[in-house]
Amino acid sequence: MTAVPYADTFAAIALNDIAATRKLAALSPAQPTTLLLRDGEVVLYRRKNSVVFQCRYKLADGRWHRRSTGKTSIEHAVAVACALYDEARFRQRLGLAHRAQNFAQIAALALADLRRRADAGNGKTAAHDYINCIERYFLPYFSEGGVKHQVQHWVH
Repeated sequence: MTAVPYADTFAAIALNDIAATRKLAALSPAQPTTLLLRDGEVVLYRRKNSVVFQCRYKLADGRWHRRSTGKTSIEHAVAVACALYDEARFRQRLGLAHRAQNFAQIAALALADLRRRADAGNGKTAAHDYINCIERYFLPYFSEGGVKHQVQHWVH
């Protein structure tokens, strides 16, 4: 029986190939840092130190709007980003704000306006009463579930 020259070398290469194959199998494919959707109108990306994908989209007015998808999976994030973009475009076509606001946000704007009018002396004397009613009654009542939740509760 004759010995094959370099047999030890071939065995070492075969073992290295098996180890390299296992290491490659353990690696996950690299995720893209940004993903362009809808001809570049929607950009999907992940911020540093975050596991959740963010998206930004450009509406017909030319301004970019940022939103969180709330998803860690890129497949789900793509679906959510496209849905957010579609909803914003639909709302824009109807002449609505690109994002729905809750009662607390609208009340904060109204309170700031009422306070500005009361401080300037241009508003009604009842402005202080309006401020108190909004803060005492409306905000605690409607901020729990929003106006939509309250309307659904009243209907049922």
